[in-house]
Amino acid sequence: MPVAWGRRMRRTKGTKSYLKAGLRSMASWVGLKEGFSINEFKGKGRGVRARLNVGKGVVVTDEKPIAVLASDIEYALRSDSLLANADVAPIISLCKEHSVRYPAMALLMASKALQHSEGVEEYWVPVNDLSFARMGDLPPIYQLLLKDIQDTIISSLGSTSSAHVFVMSTYDHSWFARILGTLHINAARNHDTGSTVLLHAGSMFNHSCNPNAHFQWDVSEGEVVGCRIETLRDVEDGEEVCISYVEADSSPREEKSTAEAKMRLIHAYGIPCGDACDCVFP
Repeated sequence: MPVAWGRRMRRTKGTKSYLKAGLRSMASWVGLKEGFSINEFKGKGRGVRARLNVGKGVVVTDEKPIAVLASDIEYALRSDSLLANADVAPIISLCKEHSVRYPAMALLMASKALQHSEGVEEYWVPVNDLSFARMGDLPPIYQLLLKDIQDTIISSLGSTSSAHVFVMSTYDHSWFARILGTLHINAARNHDTGSTVLLHAGSMFNHSCNPNAHFQWDVSEGEVVGCRIETLRDVEDGEEVCISYVEADSSPREEKSTAEAKMRLIHAYGIPCGDACDCVFP
């Protein structure tokens, strides 16, 4: 096992507080610009509020993603330095067969955590700031994927006894359910690259069918390297800053009717779009 990874494992051995802990009450939202704050909104949970009058084109958040899974799962996993020589074929096969991406992204995040310059704990801090969907028993296919993920990480770390103990006690059922739930609530799609992206402050925006902000992706050599969320119009002091989840999930070339947009909102996000909604879809 590489020495650096061994040190990081020892630094976290015996505690899973960074994975088990609830949301931090005073999260530091890196990338959230001055003049905006994260607040609770009645009936909606946390969201972003303007703290002064701002005009169109103002940057609300500007950050590098926590994690990016390229459109091609096989390319994404084999491009990772820790996973490059691992047997990721079973995971790739199952993900493609069942049309799921989040388990592959969970593996990629686990690998990134082990390679994080500040250690495993620090990687998971911003992830644990995010809301997550609570999951019950994992379906059999996800249980199989979890075992494949554990085996892959263990082999990547040299298949030592210490690696086995660390992985089985850290990347267990609770961790997997938490990460899947986090991605389900927060993962965004970049339509130009097909990538799945997890943001920190950028995950805190609530939906509006008449949004006052939108994504501006920073793409380099076909990969998402950053994301800004900018205002689409004037926003008043105290007003909530919202994006459109449907727009974020769709290419500008994909025309959506109001009915299609409403169906997407209820099925993907559980957001009912009623007759009183101020939809701006065609």
